[in-house]
Amino acid sequence: MQDLFTSFKDNCGFGLLASIDNKPSHKNLEDAITSLERMMHRGAIAADGKSGDGSGLLFSLPKDFFRKKAKEFGEKAKIAIRNIRREANDEIKKMFKNKEITEDDQKRGLDKIQEITDEFVEKVDEIVSKKIDDVMKI
Repeated sequence: MQDLFTSFKDNCGFGLLASIDNKPSHKNLEDAITSLERMMHRGAIAADGKSGDGSGLLFSLPKDFFRKKAKEFGEKAKIAIRNIRREANDEIKKMFKNKEITEDDQKRGLDKIQEITDEFVEKVDEIVSKKIDDVMKI
């Protein structure tokens, strides 16, 4: 009877690359891609030479990075919202200065613009919070 471990040739196994000091490095990713490219059968090439065979890379997700980026994008969105508020406020003030609207209309307009701004800033905060929660669940 043949040895089961030496006669079985259907599976090519797997490779593992890691940083011994446990520090993230782009070099690890480059090395993994190079290794995968050099393995003809497991290098994402099926027997037909055209389609993939399911090979790929698995690596840890930099959650702190994504949390930081979500907050940065949220801040940029809030800055954009506030810039729109400033432009709208300037237009309302210009209309008042040109006597196109009354002082009461100006006050109501500025208050409404602030109310809308607050609503959208709150929505951005909710979206960022949900995105951070989603990333932390992965």
